[in-house]
Amino acid sequence: MDKRCSKCDELKPSTEYYTYYHSTQQKWRTRNVCNTCFRGQKKIYKESIKEEKIIQPDPVKIVSTPIPTVNPLSTNPDFRLCRTCGEYKHNDDYYKHNSKGKSIYLDCRKCCNRIELEKRRKDRQQDLEENGGSERVGRKVGQWADIYQKEQTYAVLEILGYKYDEESGHFLKPGVKEWVNGKLVFSKVGKRKYIHIKRIDYTNEVWERIYEDYQTGNYTFNYLSEKYKFSDTTICNYIKKRNFY
Repeated sequence: MDKRCSKCDELKPSTEYYTYYHSTQQKWRTRNVCNTCFRGQKKIYKESIKEEKIIQPDPVKIVSTPIPTVNPLSTNPDFRLCRTCGEYKHNDDYYKHNSKGKSIYLDCRKCCNRIELEKRRKDRQQDLEENGGSERVGRKVGQWADIYQKEQTYAVLEILGYKYDEESGHFLKPGVKEWVNGKLVFSKVGKRKYIHIKRIDYTNEVWERIYEDYQTGNYTFNYLSEKYKFSDTTICNYIKKRNFY
């Protein structure tokens, strides 16, 4: 089979062309330039190098790079690389996704706990900032669970008309809460009315009948309450005291 040379533009048989195996394309290739033209190009190129006196570059120094050491635990199926701390740890040091334990977390238990703790701290901080601080209230005046609770309390009391007195450490409002003759007075708060608890006379003979009915075991506290017009709690307390003594 004849082929036309791309250099001399002559039709020549295929034996006049060099055939080689292309390692990248993984197939046999044939040059488009015949052997005669190719030798001429090669001779001209060598002569041009001699005429131009091309200085050959210095030989490249090959620096041997150290071979990275391989951790022997990387090939052990009982160990796994933690993506956070970068250490190989036993499979028991990882949380499992399900009870069968077919899949485990990519982070070890220690890293998982630290990440979860940090996440909870951020969520708690965000919750305090958005909701005005903690719901816990101090026992004494001027005690605050956090700065957000203090800021919100001051803001609300100022809206209600109270002003903070730094000397006494109290919020004061004229006509409601103020100092009078060295005493803190609540003007609009009435006096406390004490409720006196009515004492029950257990010496009355009716309590003996109640105890006798209870001892029979045929009556409940509710029945005795309806019958003798006492609360079931009062009757229960009397029975307990009677049995104790």
